[in-house]
Amino acid sequence: MDTLTKWLFGAKYYRVLLLGDDSSGKTTLVHRLAFDSVPEDPIPTRHFEVETVTYPATYEWHIWEMRTFRDMRPLIYRELNPSLLVLWLHDCTMKEDGLGLPYMFEGLLHEMVRSGCRYIWVGLNKQDDPRVDSKIIQNARMMYEEALGKYNGKITWKVLTHKLSGKTGEGTIEVLEEFYEIARKVALVHPSEVVHEVDKEKESREKQEPRPDADLSSEQLHTRLEEHIQRDTLSADTFWTAFVAGGLTEWNHYSYLRAIYFLILDSKNKGGVYAIGKEVSEALTRFKELSPQLSFDMPPRFSITISTFWTLQLQRTIQLYRKYTMAEFLPSRDDFPHVLRHTPHLMNRHLWVAHYRNDPDKRTPSRPDYFHEPDLRRLHMETEYLADPATLPVPSTGPDRLLRYAFGVMRFLRKMGTGSGTGTHRGQGIEDALVALQQAVMRSRTFDESLPAYSETQAYFWILVVDAALRAIDGLEETEKEKLAGGDAMSFSTFQVLFQITPALWKEYYSKKVWEGITARARFVMPDRKPLPDVFPCDAKRARELLSIDSSTDQELPLPSSIEERLFRFRVLKREIADLDSALISNPAITTHGHLLMYLYTAFTQEPSPEEEGAKNKKKNTLAERAKMLFSSITGPMITGATARNFWIQQVGVAMSHSVRSRDQGQGHSTFAEFITRNAHLVLDDGLPAVYYGPGTWGSAEARRRIVAPERRRMEMIVDLEVELEDEQEDGEESEEWVHVNTG
Repeated sequence: MDTLTKWLFGAKYYRVLLLGDDSSGKTTLVHRLAFDSVPEDPIPTRHFEVETVTYPATYEWHIWEMRTFRDMRPLIYRELNPSLLVLWLHDCTMKEDGLGLPYMFEGLLHEMVRSGCRYIWVGLNKQDDPRVDSKIIQNARMMYEEALGKYNGKITWKVLTHKLSGKTGEGTIEVLEEFYEIARKVALVHPSEVVHEVDKEKESREKQEPRPDADLSSEQLHTRLEEHIQRDTLSADTFWTAFVAGGLTEWNHYSYLRAIYFLILDSKNKGGVYAIGKEVSEALTRFKELSPQLSFDMPPRFSITISTFWTLQLQRTIQLYRKYTMAEFLPSRDDFPHVLRHTPHLMNRHLWVAHYRNDPDKRTPSRPDYFHEPDLRRLHMETEYLADPATLPVPSTGPDRLLRYAFGVMRFLRKMGTGSGTGTHRGQGIEDALVALQQAVMRSRTFDESLPAYSETQAYFWILVVDAALRAIDGLEETEKEKLAGGDAMSFSTFQVLFQITPALWKEYYSKKVWEGITARARFVMPDRKPLPDVFPCDAKRARELLSIDSSTDQELPLPSSIEERLFRFRVLKREIADLDSALISNPAITTHGHLLMYLYTAFTQEPSPEEEGAKNKKKNTLAERAKMLFSSITGPMITGATARNFWIQQVGVAMSHSVRSRDQGQGHSTFAEFITRNAHLVLDDGLPAVYYGPGTWGSAEARRRIVAPERRRMEMIVDLEVELEDEQEDGEESEEWVHVNTG
């Protein structure tokens, strides 16, 4: 009926911006509206997520949940326009003595007036909490009404009066009703019309300011790049020396990119792109001052905005190059031509026009020393160019993505002893898998709206299918089951061949109408064609043949390839930590992998003691010195020897080193959950060591006795513990406050 209604009357699409302080319940509310359920323990939103809610049949609300920390504010303000509706969530559980108007709220109202964004609602959330009484609610309402009253006549606002709780669902439909009433009565500017106006403005601007580079094809840009490479006679060291001294005799876009590439490699700031972009801007400006003879080839000024833009492009280029070559460490200065060949489109000097209306280097913004977010199309500000490409997830695409995910989940649960049979542990594991997939799809759709929306029916169907297939192994004779290792060692390709399960299997059980229906998204819907399978037939002889081929390759199972599976493992890990006795968290006798990561994170991030703050003890505050102390202190069944102990200390330490940012930027990881969310590969206790060590080496007696170097690929380290521990008594020099990652 919904499909027919949309076909007859046409669907209407609107955007809603959901804002509020951290932990105000934004993620919970989005899940409640979209799926009529909420995750028990939602993973922290990194930046923003999006989900589509239909209410009523012909109205679709694209709800964008965005964090309100400082670095996100330019992006939030850019999103404000006359077609947008804003919902601000207030957390009523805030202590009354700390009650105050959120810092960003008044700034948001000012920007709404400036951008023509007209409608905002304030929802007083978490009213189901027993600590919240009528006085708290009344005080919060008066606080917001006083602030909003200053904008009467400029903004249409309302502090919702009904009881609201995203957790229980009370009052959530009334929120959608508020949106619907406004959209029905008022002619909102449709987003497509806004985009159309932008396109016309861009077309007019391009006619006035012709940009030849924008019309070049990929082949032409590649040819241009090769011409510059052939003409380039300066070695890497000569170019760098001349750039620093202002002694270059020629300046063009190729040398501009080369200089930024060198500055990225030379930067000691291994944090976000913003900090390095500022360094690049300052270095280029200094070079211009030293090279007045080249000024005619340079912009009037090197703004932080355009410097950060090109820094981001080159960081992404480095990441692509490392992924292509599977390089353990960052490329060298000499590798610049090879790196740039992977993205010849960077030779287009006007690449920024897809994101900015005006040249950021030519305009004079009110804050020239500030990064201005794009006003046409957002930039993805995370590149992970420092991470080992072997640990990065591969985007989950293709028709078999849900089947592959279900296989990885059930194989992991079976290995943990919770995947077969019934019980709360198995049920909780599957629930974690569904919630993790939900959140991963929501995040992915913020960057790729063509990705299908999450469907509870589709996700749970494939989990049931994989479970039924793997349970066939449990029905074999005990000796045969041992040879098959209970399905734990089976690869995905072997699984598909053995059970002949293809991505089109759902068509045997569901009609397309039910499979893709709106109801199927929010909850599991039973098949309408035939019942789900109890078990799949398994040819034991064929299974043994396939598994013997797998084992003969002597290769460990690869790391989980998708972000969905990593988020699932993260949820399992968080539950594992929650089940630990609080006294065990700080105990160096490690009992589980979650305990290990939590202990190392705490040790690396804890504030130095008063005794350590003295100058003579300064080196005790470094990552390297803390790593040495950790190597000597931690023990337990999860750390079976010196090699394993060194491996996990280095992995967490390197992740911490990549996360070091300027304190003025406030971009550090404030919680363990945020740290692991950004470094999801750390949750892979079984797969991550296999990237660097073969099974024979990892489990050897020598690896238990001493630190053994990895034989599969080199590993980034914050300090060579084997050498440092041997020379500890002789080394009397103080090190820097932070040790930079060894890049080979």
